Amino acid sequence: MDAVAPCEAKPLLCEARACSTIRQDARIDVIKRSNCMNELEKKLRKYSVLYAEDDEGIRKSYEMILKKLCGSLRCASDGNEAFALYTEKRPDILIADIKMPYTDGMQLVTKIRRFDKELRILLTTAYTDEQYTLQAIELDISRYLVKPVMLEDLRGALYKCVRELEEKNPEQICFENGLIYNIPLKSISSGEGEIPLTNIESRIMEILIENRGRIVRYEKFESEIWRNEYMSKETLRSHIKFLRKKIGTDIIKSAKGLGYFINS
Repeated sequence: MDAVAPCEAKPLLCEARACSTIRQDARIDVIKRSNCMNELEKKLRKYSVLYAEDDEGIRKSYEMILKKLCGSLRCASDGNEAFALYTEKRPDILIADIKMPYTDGMQLVTKIRRFDKELRILLTTAYTDEQYTLQAIELDISRYLVKPVMLEDLRGALYKCVRELEEKNPEQICFENGLIYNIPLKSISSGEGEIPLTNIESRIMEILIENRGRIVRYEKFESEIWRNEYMSKETLRSHIKFLRKKIGTDIIKSAKGLGYFINS
């Protein structure tokens, strides 16, 4: 085996260290995401689900899966039975097939949406019809699932429902990179433990979370955090920079010349 020349050894060592760092970062990312999924899985068990499907074979198969995932489960074989069970039990999440006898999935959801805007709804169908997709948007459907529904797709859709339910009255915000922000405690944590934040960093996170999906302008940060004191944009940028170093660069987004935001 040929010896590596001294001039070549240093670049090779740097490359090896870089690869090691990338692998370590990837492992940390996997841990964070796993932590977030575990948190959502636990939360899903406290919510009730109503599942409406007219095909007995499909219904029984998914009934076994849903019983393992959810807190409590009720099943219906048609739209009329589903509406009766909804009225009696008031579940948190509805999963309904679109093509059902008596009252189809769209008619069922339309009836429910007249007086219940909070219910999270998943619609399943064997057809990819654009008309249904447009109706689903109008009726505030959490997700539209095309059969056969894979387990990971179902689980992902249910986790989305959990996020939406938690946002109505949240105690924790679970970010996509696996970090969890505890609103009452004003703290942020990963799979490795709590990440310490300064008072100003905590306040920045609070304001961004309160305004999720909307741009928070520089002026709002100034009035909410610094109050009567002058705040330069450079001061805010410096705090955001240090905050991003702690929580990652993918949570807080910049709106050039306007301010900052986090996605809803």
